[in-house]
Amino acid sequence: MLRWWTRLFSFSRPQPTTDVGSLGEELATRFLKSSGYKILDRNHLSSTGELDIIARSRDGCLVFVEVKTRTSSDPESGFAAVHLSKQKQLTRTALAYLKRERRLQERCRFDVIVVTIQEGLAPQIHHVPNAFDATGVNSMFS
Repeated sequence: MLRWWTRLFSFSRPQPTTDVGSLGEELATRFLKSSGYKILDRNHLSSTGELDIIARSRDGCLVFVEVKTRTSSDPESGFAAVHLSKQKQLTRTALAYLKRERRLQERCRFDVIVVTIQEGLAPQIHHVPNAFDATGVNSMFS
């Protein structure tokens, strides 16, 4: 009976900081660094949303990276999670960042990284540079 009660109210306990999403973002950051990217910011929060990773590529492009972590072997579910409404939200958040930092003239792009983590296997990282174009930005200029 005590075990049932403990499970029922386990939502009120603080979650460990090393959850799957955080691990995926850490692995994605290491991957980008090893690929020559310079990490400028992580988990950038603003009133419009969150940007998982902001980096600069080797060629000087400012890169906004959305990281999706999955425990299944199918990375497609991670890419599918970056649907049109998510792309619009990321675009608004990135534009707000560019305005605040006075970087509107800089070349930038949106990448998606899906990290698949399965017990007993090495994590796999699937990186899609320039995964989508800025979406729904017209309303930001009114």
